[in-house]
Parts: sequence; C-alpha cells; structure tokens
Amino acid sequence: MLHALLWLIYIVYEFSALLIIYTPKTIILYYSLISIISIGFFYFCAEYLFPFFYDKKKIIRFILLTLLATTLYVIILILFNLVLIQFKPDGLTWANIISWPRIYGLTVRVNWYMIIAAVYWRAKKLIVTETRSNELLENYYLHELQEEELKQAIATAELAYIRAQINPHFLFNTLNFLYSNVYLLSKDIAKSVLMLSDMMRFVIENNEGGTTDLTLEIKHIENYIKLNQQRLNNNLHIDFEHTGISGDKKIVPFILMTLVENAFKHGDLTDAKHPLKIQLDIQSENIRFCITNKISVVKLHEQQGTGMSNLRKCLELFYDDKFKLTTQNNGQYYSCALDIELNEVSVEAFQFSSV
Repeated sequence: MLHALLWLIYIVYEFSALLIIYTPKTIILYYSLISIISIGFFYFCAEYLFPFFYDKKKIIRFILLTLLATTLYVIILILFNLVLIQFKPDGLTWANIISWPRIYGLTVRVNWYMIIAAVYWRAKKLIVTETRSNELLENYYLHELQEEELKQAIATAELAYIRAQINPHFLFNTLNFLYSNVYLLSKDIAKSVLMLSDMMRFVIENNEGGTTDLTLEIKHIENYIKLNQQRLNNNLHIDFEHTGISGDKKIVPFILMTLVENAFKHGDLTDAKHPLKIQLDIQSENIRFCITNKISVVKLHEQQGTGMSNLRKCLELFYDDKFKLTTQNNGQYYSCALDIELNEVSVEAFQFSSV
C-alpha cells in the first residue's frame, strides 16, 4: 500500500512536468509505457540485483548485470521514443532521439532509479536486521525468564520431594500406633486401619511413574472395597471376580482403580438386585476389565468430573493404540469395558511422567 502511494505521488509529479512539453494524448501513451519499464527496473535492482549479487560479494557479476540492465533500459526507452515520433509531438525528431544529450539524459534517469533502488534495498535490509535483532533479544530474555521459572519449579519440587519423604514416615508410624492401640479394643477397626495403611503405601510407592504388579493393583481394589464396606456397615452389594493368573504381570498403577472409584462415585451400590459387578479376565499378555453399575438417582444430575477423561489421556500416553475403552450409559445402568495389551507400555511415557 505504501509502495503504491509513493509511486502515485512520483508519477503525478513527472506527469505534471511532462504536460508542459507534450500534448496530453502523446504524454498518456509515452508515460504509461515508460512508467511500467521504470518501475520494473527499480524492483529488479532492489529485489534481485543488489540482494543476490552485490550483497553476496559477486562484484563482477553485479557490474556486468548492471551494465546490461542499464543498456537495455536505455535502448527500450529509445525504441519508445521512436514509436512516439509517429504521433508527431512538438520538438521530437529522429535527430534528437538518438542524440548524445538524449542518451545522456536517459542514462542519468536509469542511474537515478538505481540510486533510489539501492537506498530502498539498504533501508529494507537495516529494518529486517533490526527486527531480527529485536526478536533474538526478546527470545533471549524469554528464555532467561523461562529458565529462572524452571529453576524455581525444580527447587519447589525438590522441597516437596523432601517433605514427601518425611510425611509418609510420620503417617505410617501414626497408623501403626493406631493399629496397635485399637487392636485390643476392636479387631475390625484394627483391620480397617491396616487396610488403610496398605492403601496409602500403595499410593505413595506408585506415585513416581513406572508400572506396578497387577497383583498389587488387585489387592488395592479389594482393600478399597472392604474399607468402604466397613465404613457403610456392609450395605454395599459388590461382585468382584478375577480369573486368570496375574503372576509377574505389570500394569500402570491406578488404571483399574479409577474405573472402580468412578462406579463408587456415581453408582447406586445399595440395590441387592442390581449389584456393582467388577470382572477382571487375565490372559497371557492381555486383560479385560469390565464394570457395570446401576446409576444413582441422587447423583444422576451431579456434574461429571474429569476422572474418565484423564484416564483416557493416561491410557493414550502409556499404551498408545494398544488399548480399547468403551462405555455405555442408558440412563439407568452404566457399563465400561477396558482391554489392554500389557506388554505394550510406552517407555517414553514413563520418562515423561517421572520428570
């Protein structure tokens, strides 16, 4: 837009000056053609000649191309003058078209366009260089700021890690103390404290990434069910079955537990005719985990949390496309089925999650 405005101002200026010499009909033809050639020559020098030859120290090629372009420019303008003479303008004859003063004037004109092109190219180069310098400086300060924030985050994480090493010891010592003192009063409560201790130990020990034994994940689910049964006076109706041999199979911790917690949170587990059904089928390298529960009328209109969406993201991160999670909700019952290839855990995902 700026280029068009500047060229318009320049053309109006020259057009006005030439109207004094030539008739309007002649000047429209002549200057329309000469403007196209002049503007093209300007951008040839500014966008090609200077950047690709002068700026890259190809001086000999630059000089040869400059002489060639200048000569062609002068020849073309002379040819235009020869065409223009057919309209018999005042003061324009064959003799003065090819005269040295005329050729000299055209040479000065072409040099003038080259000077303007050189100034434009240099100014543009300085602006681009300055812009890149500012961008580099801005990126440098941004990098410094991010590095400082990263150092602070690492320091905070290290402090939290140290505290985490201290707090579990205090927690387990307290639970052991409660277990020892409650055992003589109520064995059921003591068992609950022991299950709570086992559950907390499982959570803490598996909170730094990696996999855990499938057997421990199953035990964690069983403890969770038993603890909630005792908390609600055994009024929950839950069928938990698992077939196959877990052996030394590994799984990302809390994958199965998240589905169980979701059923406890949104399900009606007090209906004896419609119990919560949990089935785990362990095969050679695959598992199938299915849950079906009656939807609680009280919790039906509660806002859904992010547990299931986070679970899917976790599965995508660790198992890529080696899993299948399907859910069904008909308004009365909710069911989900999870199939996983246990031997296809992403190592890169563990490295990422442990950072």
